Amino acid sequence: MNFRLRVIMIKVSDYMTPIVAVVSPYDTLATVRNVMLGKRVGRVPVIDDGRLVGIVSRTDLALALKPGGPPWRRRPLEYTNVWEVMSKPVLTITPNESISNAAEIMLDNGVTGLPVVDEGEVVGMISTSDLTRCLMEHGNPSKKVKECMCKEVAVVKPLYTINHVIKLLVETPSHRVVVVDAEGRPIGIITPTDLAFVRVAPPKKKSIVYDDGAPQPTRRIRYLAITYAKDIMKSPLHYISEEASIVDAASLMRSAKIGGLPVLDKRKNLAGLFSKLEVMKLVKDLEA
Repeated sequence: MNFRLRVIMIKVSDYMTPIVAVVSPYDTLATVRNVMLGKRVGRVPVIDDGRLVGIVSRTDLALALKPGGPPWRRRPLEYTNVWEVMSKPVLTITPNESISNAAEIMLDNGVTGLPVVDEGEVVGMISTSDLTRCLMEHGNPSKKVKECMCKEVAVVKPLYTINHVIKLLVETPSHRVVVVDAEGRPIGIITPTDLAFVRVAPPKKKSIVYDDGAPQPTRRIRYLAITYAKDIMKSPLHYISEEASIVDAASLMRSAKIGGLPVLDKRKNLAGLFSKLEVMKLVKDLEA
């Protein structure tokens, strides 16, 4: 008996997330940071006079902290405007297009989210987090992580400076830096989120400020004497075996609300990284 495989197109509308916040190009990056914290989003559409003019992400905030470059990079987030760092022109997609097409657009343009526009109105966002859920539900459970992981991983030691970390974070396609111990085993990870919500204080203070963005009087501002990778890395670490399936990896990323997993071999050594970049590639090929 012959069977025909019927491929059903998965639409953007099946997985997109409703818009929960927008900002103006004249808002400050401090405002954006607080919106992201309060709404728990990683990117925000920029609207001016009812028009979509840009998008700002956590990676844009991390880039704003990168040493060197234009003068605005040396200004505090409170004195830097959204229009100075937002991504433009804006790439968009419609609700009825396939999610595989959305993944392809993201990959081709180096972005991790697209505003969803219907008849000129922004009706949602489709992001790598949404693609991860799609992969979890529609991915091939027999495909192993080691078949598609990235084997070139940006790594730092615990005492590498924060400036070195920022440089790697911005330049690495996955936007993830793994912190390893003296034996090369992963002990932590640093992402744009870890830097987006941290402000480097003036040199005389030799500290940074963590601000959770909550309203007064519950707002927490934490002052840290911080200089090194070990001070901002996430630990304990979520990781996955190279023998695990891509569906298991997507499920762990989804439940842990993270965008990347260090991949370990049988000896618990770092073998690679499975991140939102790999998720995009896999979702792109879902309907191939």
